[in-house]
Amino acid sequence: MEPRIGRNKARVAIGRKLLIAVWHIFTNVETDYYAVPEKVAATLFAYAYRVGVRNLPGKMGALQFTHHHMDRLGIGKNLTRLRWGSKTFTLPPSSLLQKPNERPPIQVILPVNSDTEIRLDFRVDRSPQV
Repeated sequence: MEPRIGRNKARVAIGRKLLIAVWHIFTNVETDYYAVPEKVAATLFAYAYRVGVRNLPGKMGALQFTHHHMDRLGIGKNLTRLRWGSKTFTLPPSSLLQKPNERPPIQVILPVNSDTEIRLDFRVDRSPQV
């Protein structure tokens, strides 16, 4: 692109493309379509150790921190192992995997006015009472 339009215009064009991508990710609260769950997990795991395991919220370990944020992003629900250098770690089970008898919550959205709404989640428990 640089030989056609010049160095400064190429930088501005690439910066604009990146800014638009980041804006879409933050406004739509969605993950990158092409994100590789193994690489995202490795990045989160490295971040946990860079911050310091003692400084993680909720006294989580690095593996719990990694899978918690993977669940927040909605990716890697079937990811059970994390390769880190020559070591392989076992991740805790994902909270995205539902139990066979568990149904998703029923969500009701009640608009109050043009920019306020109330969200209600109802869960149906059909487990036998003992």
